[in-house]
Amino acid sequence: MSNKNNFKLIVPSSNKSKPLTAGCAETKAYYIKKQINESIKEKSELTSKQLMKIEKFADKHCNSTIYVDIYSLLGDLFYTLGKPQKEVCYYTRAFERAMNLKLKSGNHKIVSKLVSSYIKDGKYEEAISLNSLILSEEKDIPKEEKWIIYYNTALAYNHLDDHENSLTYINKAKRISEKVKEIDLGKLLILEGQSLHKIGAHDKELNAYLSAFDIFNSYQNTLDLQGLVYINLVNLSLKTKELKEDGYLEHIQKIEKMIDEASDDQDIVSKLYIAIGDIYQKGLKKDIKAVRYYLKGLETAEKHNQTFLRSSLVNKIMDIYIKSGDLKGGLDLLDKYGEKVFSKLTLDKEALFLLKSILIYSSSKDTTAIDSLVSKILDKEERRINSEK
Repeated sequence: MSNKNNFKLIVPSSNKSKPLTAGCAETKAYYIKKQINESIKEKSELTSKQLMKIEKFADKHCNSTIYVDIYSLLGDLFYTLGKPQKEVCYYTRAFERAMNLKLKSGNHKIVSKLVSSYIKDGKYEEAISLNSLILSEEKDIPKEEKWIIYYNTALAYNHLDDHENSLTYINKAKRISEKVKEIDLGKLLILEGQSLHKIGAHDKELNAYLSAFDIFNSYQNTLDLQGLVYINLVNLSLKTKELKEDGYLEHIQKIEKMIDEASDDQDIVSKLYIAIGDIYQKGLKKDIKAVRYYLKGLETAEKHNQTFLRSSLVNKIMDIYIKSGDLKGGLDLLDKYGEKVFSKLTLDKEALFLLKSILIYSSSKDTTAIDSLVSKILDKEERRINSEK
């Protein structure tokens, strides 16, 4: 990234060795914050030297809000630059200092940013704990900002499959939704539908999705959100098994239209391809067509660097290849994506023992034992996954 800003602070100072007065420190802090905001606007990185100077200045004023403001802004910068580890680091330091200074207001803004980072990183328990802390510590949080805290808490519980608690916080958010943007309310309705799906309240789930779709359909540039609604409607249809072939084909037609209307850089496209693949595999029982769309979804996900979709997709495709006996398809998939998937793999002791057992059987050329062992484990895992749906 470019470094368009040459960091030069123009502040009155006759003797650099003397500590800055309060007024002079505020002036210098103003220019530093202006510099960071310009970097955020231009999405340009600070050099390591610039960053070191800023940190050194902030650390000298660790007993004032200057420290909190600067470190929070640095968190904003690294969020903009897509560097989550640094983002979390600076937000955490800002929040910890704010708590140490016993600041009475404004901490919830830092917490909301930090919680969003935790959720993206899969730290759901930490997100819930942090939100609980700020709700107990800060009493005068504006409703629209408290709504964000409730929404993020519900989202974290949803990821943990604790759907009763998720719905509790969704309802809390609903009660203070009068100042919330309508599009954000639509996102809350999708989240509500997902939790209702898990507890089997499918009529209420459908109503939540339809209400969300009505909201998004009345705004421009909401194709990604409309697509998300449709993906959830597909999951609902496959769960209830109430649709016949014509209904599934109508879903496919509408989703393909969304794909045609989407721009190349919209992340939702890969998920829309996956939804069509799910319809063909689970609804219409047409595995060959399902693979075609799963592969399109995988290619699009790779293009958009959506690595979190890779493992689930290669498993879906490999299941079909194994079921159909398509050895060539399976080997091609391994050649193209195997190394990428395995590089992210972490194994427990049981999984390591499984691989060692396969090596032993392979060395003895006992392919029957390998087939039996792997089939038993796959069948057991498939039953477990199906029981959780």
